[in-house]
Amino acid sequence: MVRYAALAIAGAAPDDDDGNAASKRPEQRKAPPRAEVGALDQGDRSNREVKDLFNKLKNGIMACNSVAELEAWKDAWSDDLQSMPADYADSLRGEYSRKRDEARSAGR
Repeated sequence: MVRYAALAIAGAAPDDDDGNAASKRPEQRKAPPRAEVGALDQGDRSNREVKDLFNKLKNGIMACNSVAELEAWKDAWSDDLQSMPADYADSLRGEYSRKRDEARSAGR
């Protein structure tokens, strides 16, 4: 402490970095920019368009309350379902089957 007081009186006080200079943080690496991704299938839809259509179709299935409504949904959206990538279409078919079985068991 006497050393710092003497240096301060002389006007030559060193920078007090509280040890920050000895403990430098490593530079953080920035993530590379995301590449633009094309369509999931060979069609002309982007990934976002496919996901949006999937969500729209799934919400339509979930809104159906009877077997008749599900059949009408299937008739209205069959072309879009056929144009979906296989994994998305399989997921929608599974939701459809589950919802249909639920409606049948409830007698609707």
